[in-house]
Amino acid sequence: MAEYSFLIAKTVDHSGYAVGHITLNRLDMHNAFNPLMIRELTTAFQAVYADSTIKSVVLRANGKAFSAGADLNWMRSMASYTFEENTADALALADLMDTIWHCPKPTIALVQGAAYGGGVGLVAACDFAIGVSKASFCLSEVKLGLLPAVIMPVLIDKLGGATARRLSLSAEQFNANRAKDLGLLSAVVAENSELEKELEDLLCIMALGAPSAQSAVKQLIRNLVPALEPVSTTEKKQISSAHKIVSESIARQRVSSEGQQGMAAFLKKSTAPWVSSSKNN
Repeated sequence: MAEYSFLIAKTVDHSGYAVGHITLNRLDMHNAFNPLMIRELTTAFQAVYADSTIKSVVLRANGKAFSAGADLNWMRSMASYTFEENTADALALADLMDTIWHCPKPTIALVQGAAYGGGVGLVAACDFAIGVSKASFCLSEVKLGLLPAVIMPVLIDKLGGATARRLSLSAEQFNANRAKDLGLLSAVVAENSELEKELEDLLCIMALGAPSAQSAVKQLIRNLVPALEPVSTTEKKQISSAHKIVSESIARQRVSSEGQQGMAAFLKKSTAPWVSSSKNN
């Protein structure tokens, strides 16, 4: 049962089909991820796209931020996880990204504020994304001695390898207009109040398409991008090579001395050791 992670609602578009709305709702944590939220959000997407009356799915967020990435309390827990526990933890987030990316219905993200780390992954996993001009984005993991591993498949799919590499290595913050230029956002509006109008316009366009044809287009793309094939929902032991790579890579980095030092420095709001040592040279 959902405690706080999301809200679900339905509206009707101009074709008479329902639109499913999933709203991130952890206001006190800027919609940051923790294990419960990941499980709940995965279940929410599965429930929405299993609803035959729903033609499109909208992912949005309450509060000032779209998603701040990882919950600080979750990060504290990660510090004591074993390699195996970190791998299982990463697979759960990979399953969420899969569930969104493999949704047979068009998915639309509305980004009203900052999206960091896994929040960028949520945006990239959706087919369309509309953001306000003040929204900001960052793949900040390397500053913590970590990797944006689990979200890398959807980042490469949406941005291309070269751009995903550049943003992940630099951990630079970028604005909504640049996000649109890079292909992460499909449209940018000036104010939050304009998000709904832009969404309505997009839904009007999407209403002209046949639901089965739209689903078939998404399936065709999935068939042509085998690296993004999901963890099997019927046989969890069948893990794709991509998921094995990303989950084990982040697990190794989390338990490494660099990952441990980086997370400790972040949680203590101190300078990471590799930053201080470089300044002294």
